[in-house]
Amino acid sequence: MNERWRQRIHRTGEHIASQGRAVLKSCLALTPHEQSALFVVLALVLLGLATRMAIRVLGLEF
Repeated sequence: MNERWRQRIHRTGEHIASQGRAVLKSCLALTPHEQSALFVVLALVLLGLATRMAIRVLGLEF
């Protein structure tokens, strides 16, 4: 692989990692009520995705 591409991929990975650390730091700074609200929202999103996947797998139509 070309060295230039290798460096570009490495820099992109570092950038994504720094963004992830920033998001984690901001989530840790939330109050307990905000953390609870965030947890509920994420749980609802995951429930929706799981339901949609189950409907596709089972072939159900409404």
